[in-house]
Amino acid sequence: MKKIILICLFFIPFSVQAESELSFNLGLGEDSYKNYSFELKYSSENYYISPGFETYESDYLYKKSVYSLNFGGSFEKYDLDFYISLSPEIDGYKNYSAGADLYYSVYDGEDFFIKPGVFLSTTWHSDIYSSTSAVFYGGKNKTSYSVRTTPLELKETEYGVSLKAGGNIISGEIYYSKTSYDREISLTDRNIQSMVSEASFVAESGFSDYSLGADISSELGYGFSADMGYVYRTYLLGEKPSKTYKISFSKNFGSAEPNLSYEYSDDSAGGSSFFGFGLRVKI
Repeated sequence: MKKIILICLFFIPFSVQAESELSFNLGLGEDSYKNYSFELKYSSENYYISPGFETYESDYLYKKSVYSLNFGGSFEKYDLDFYISLSPEIDGYKNYSAGADLYYSVYDGEDFFIKPGVFLSTTWHSDIYSSTSAVFYGGKNKTSYSVRTTPLELKETEYGVSLKAGGNIISGEIYYSKTSYDREISLTDRNIQSMVSEASFVAESGFSDYSLGADISSELGYGFSADMGYVYRTYLLGEKPSKTYKISFSKNFGSAEPNLSYEYSDDSAGGSSFFGFGLRVKI
């Protein structure tokens, strides 16, 4: 899968006659947290394809990378999107995932639209380590690990419903998702590393149960726009739910659009603040 994504990343520009955009995002936070992401997007009137790369690390996370490919299009009243991703093995852990979402346009007028939708994604995890003990000090959980005789193989499936609505000035989305697993989760299972991208730079770790999210976007005039997001996520094994708040501002200059963002995340490790800078340019 990694080879397929890399081929798309470097050779799509020569095979697709479409408008092109390049996006870069940088996230910085406490405990030396750093997040970098790059994305290329090629789009025509009804179709798009978008390969990407992301990496993140902190004092409490090994450096991890994610290769991704999103593609989809609009078909009369339907919007259909597919996505695949791969995280190469780091510290004994790796995963790959695939998913899709489908939205149906109930109403699409000149000044207002309503689009309910459904989504489904599956992630396959593999981990050669297990948790053996855990202590708490300095505001952080420290866990030691032992090598498994047989690697943990875990399939995680997330599914849910969403509703998009709005107009020319303001629009928003609310959603609910539920996560299931193909085996029972135990305390010796090491927390899996997964990106929570709906409103977050943060690499959350844990066995997700369900989540609620909302996002509002608004045009402020003179090329300025604002976006606010909130995600509430619960976890298995009695772990404290996480709450994430994010606000961002951007300015459209035509061929370039920079943005600034701030995020606050409250989870089992306590509250943390994160700052982000992004830039999208037409190429």
